[in-house]
Amino acid sequence: MLLSTKLLAVPIFQNQEDKQILSNPDANETPLLIDDAITAKKQAKLYYPWNAIKILANKGNKIPKLSFTANSKLIWFTITVSLDIRRQQIKEAVNQFKAAHPKIQSIQLKPIHPEIGKYIFALRLANGKIQYFHQTSIKNTVPSNQVVMSLGLMGNKASNFIKALMNGAIMEIHYQYQFTALSDAQKIPVRVHSKLELNGYCDAFPRLFNHQLSGQFEQGCLPSMEITDIQ
Repeated sequence: MLLSTKLLAVPIFQNQEDKQILSNPDANETPLLIDDAITAKKQAKLYYPWNAIKILANKGNKIPKLSFTANSKLIWFTITVSLDIRRQQIKEAVNQFKAAHPKIQSIQLKPIHPEIGKYIFALRLANGKIQYFHQTSIKNTVPSNQVVMSLGLMGNKASNFIKALMNGAIMEIHYQYQFTALSDAQKIPVRVHSKLELNGYCDAFPRLFNHQLSGQFEQGCLPSMEITDIQ
């Protein structure tokens, strides 16, 4: 069995459901991967995915590096992000593993690094459909990298964006990456898809959101922007 972050052992639960969970940005659990060769020594090496996105903050004031300016003819959005992990979900997965393997005395946790990965900005419409803005796509395979993303829209595209937000759309940042797992000596590509919902930040940090709808700039949430999960 190869012990590396590019060729990994089979998922803990050993079924296709784990791959589906990892590729689902709305999943509420985090499958881990285990190296079977270690278990006989009462030790286990578990691998976890980078399946969370965090907004980086300015030093000192903890204010997110985020700026959103909008009117009927112009959208300008910038944000600085990096990858993170869902610690509580990983803790729950580790506890499940311990319960299933009580003879294991020690566990090592290691990250699964991306082989191929990219960020992209998206708008989740009220009907559930996702509109990706491919011009914002940025390739990145180093989780700790600070990545500055920007979205600029003008004219009808900006107007339609505002209308969508006012009708319940949610702004999102997505990150998708691929790694290779090893099962029965076969290489299996596995995809990880995570997202960060942004609308909630307009309520927590209204000064970062400027919009002009009736000739005067205002700060804070646009009408109908819902509060969502903040990592």
